[in-house]
Amino acid sequence: MAPPNKNKVEVVIINWKRPSNVVEIVSALRRQTVPCTVTICDCHNSPEFQLPLSTLSSSDRVYRWEHNLGAFSRYIPVGGYDHEYTFFIDDDMLPGMRCVEHFLTWAERLRGFGALGQLGRILESDDSYRPQDVARGNYFTEVDILVRAFFVRTESLVHVPQMRNLLREFDDPEDDILLSVGLGMYAGLASYLTPSDADPDTLVNMNELDRPYSRQARPHHLEARSLLLRRAMRLGWQPVRRRRNIQPATNQPCRSAERNSGVLYVATSREDRIPTIASISSLRHYGYLGPIRVVTEDADWLPSRLECESAVVPEVGGDYPPQYYKTRLLEFSFETTLYLGSDAIPTGSIDDMWRYVDDCDIAIPVDSFTNVGGLIDQAQHHWSAEECELMIRLGLTGRTLFDSRIILLKKSSANTKLFALWHKEWKRFGELDQLALVRAAAFTGASVHTVPVVRSQSSRRPDSSGEGRACAVRSLRFQLLPEQTLMVDEFSSTCSNGDRNQHIDN
Repeated sequence: MAPPNKNKVEVVIINWKRPSNVVEIVSALRRQTVPCTVTICDCHNSPEFQLPLSTLSSSDRVYRWEHNLGAFSRYIPVGGYDHEYTFFIDDDMLPGMRCVEHFLTWAERLRGFGALGQLGRILESDDSYRPQDVARGNYFTEVDILVRAFFVRTESLVHVPQMRNLLREFDDPEDDILLSVGLGMYAGLASYLTPSDADPDTLVNMNELDRPYSRQARPHHLEARSLLLRRAMRLGWQPVRRRRNIQPATNQPCRSAERNSGVLYVATSREDRIPTIASISSLRHYGYLGPIRVVTEDADWLPSRLECESAVVPEVGGDYPPQYYKTRLLEFSFETTLYLGSDAIPTGSIDDMWRYVDDCDIAIPVDSFTNVGGLIDQAQHHWSAEECELMIRLGLTGRTLFDSRIILLKKSSANTKLFALWHKEWKRFGELDQLALVRAAAFTGASVHTVPVVRSQSSRRPDSSGEGRACAVRSLRFQLLPEQTLMVDEFSSTCSNGDRNQHIDN
C-alpha cells in the first residue's frame, strides 16, 4: 500500500454505534477511482460496537478513545490531519465509487471555497433551521449549512475550534454548524453544493444506510440548531439570503484593470500566517483578481493557489516586528494601495473601496476609541506611560485616533514625509503604531481622510486586566454595504461613524 501522504484526500469516518455501516463505507472507500487515505475515529465504549479486525486493518489510520462527542468527534484529531483535503462523511450513507473523484475535481477548479458538499440547507425567513435539502444546480449553489458530508481544505479546519470557543458550544457541539459558520465568520469562505451529476457513482449517498440512535430524532433538536444559528448571527454571521449572490471565483490567472493598484499585507510573524491566508482567500472569493503583495520574512508558507507576490524582508528583533515594516509600508506599496492587517477579513467585494482616495492621498477608518484621549483613558495601563504622557504634553489627546488595520494610500510626496516620520516616531517607544501615526500626521501637517465604518459588537470583549494590548489583537471584518460603508466586527462595544470628508486640521 502506498504511503497515505501521497494521496491528496484523507477521508474521515466515525465509528460509535453503527459498526456494520462503517464496514460497508470503508469497503466503498477502498473502491474509489481516486485513491484516498481512510481514517477511522473509533470512539465506541462497548464491545457491542467494535469494528472487525479486517476493517481496522484495511484502514490507514485509527484514532481511538471512549469519550463520545457525537459527530464533533471527527474534529478531535484535527492536528493530525495532514493531507491537502479532508473529507468527512457520516456513517449512514454509502458513497459511490467516483465520489472522492467528484469532490476533488470540483475543489481544484475553485480558488475560494470553505467546504463542498451535496446536501445542504438554508435558513428560513424567520431564521429557523429546517431539514429541507437545497436542490443542486448546474453550477455551485451556496448554502448556509452543509450536512452529512463536508469536503474541506485541511488548512481551514483551524476555524472549527475557534468557532466552538466563540459560541461557547461545548456540551453538545453541532459539528456541521461549527464548520460552515466558522468558515464564514473567520475566513469569509462560503459552503457550496457541488454541481449536479447524472452519474449516481458520484453521489456521497448513493445508498442510504440504517441510522439507529439518530441525533435528529431527539426532542428539540431543530429548535436547538435554530437557536445556535441565531446566536451566530448576533455575532456577525450572515445567512445566504442576507448576502449578495456572488459566484465563487474559478481558478483563473489574476486579472487587473490596473497593475498600479493592489492589496498589501505585512505578515512577519508566524501568528500572522493563518489569518493572512484567511483574509486573502476571502478577497479572492469575493471577486478581487488584482495583485496582492505580502511583506514577509519567508514566503514559502503562502499557498500558490492564492496567486500572491511576496516582498521578502530581513527578520527584525523585538516584540512587534510587524509594526516595524507596517510603518514603512510605502516602500512596498503600489501606486494606489489598500493595506489590510492580517486580522482584517473582507466579507464582501472591495471594488468600490478605491474611490475613498479619489480626492486625497490617504484614508483610514476611525478607531473605536475615536480620539487619543479615549484610548489613554480606557487603556492607559496597556501602553507605555511615557508615551501617553507625551501625547498629553503635546496637546494631542483630542486628535482623531485611526484604526490602522485598514489604510488606503497613494504614492505621493506628502505620504513619503508622513511614513518617514511615522516609522521614526514608532521606533521611539516600539509599541502602539496608532499613537505614532497621530504624532506623524500632526508634525507633518498631513490631511488624513477617514473611511466610514459601522462597528458591530461581539459577545466577547478583551479582558482589560488579563489580555493586555487589546487594541492590537481585536478581530476585524468588513463588508461594503449598499450604502458603501464598511462593516467592522470586532471585540468592541463602541459604534463609530466617520465622515469621508473629515480630516485633521493642523
